[in-house]
Amino acid sequence: MEELFIHYTKEQFRNEVKNIFAETIRENIPQRETATHEQEYLTRQETAEKFRISLVTLNRLTKDGTLKSYHIGGRILYKTAETKQALTEIHKKYRR
Repeated sequence: MEELFIHYTKEQFRNEVKNIFAETIRENIPQRETATHEQEYLTRQETAEKFRISLVTLNRLTKDGTLKSYHIGGRILYKTAETKQALTEIHKKYRR
């Protein structure tokens, strides 16, 4: 077995470790951002505007169980991904 000795100063070693950690984190961040973005919550008004439906339609879809709402901090919120999926299914159902 060959022995290899590399001489680093404390500062060089610290920078090398720092660079390795930074590179590892950069490689893994895009996956986390995508997951976080998909779990975005919207208010009733924001949901209605984003998906171009009225508040009455949003209320009806929530009441009949087509859309799931979340009561967080006294507010009614909707997950973007779930709402998009449910509305896509409705659109396919009534497509001519």
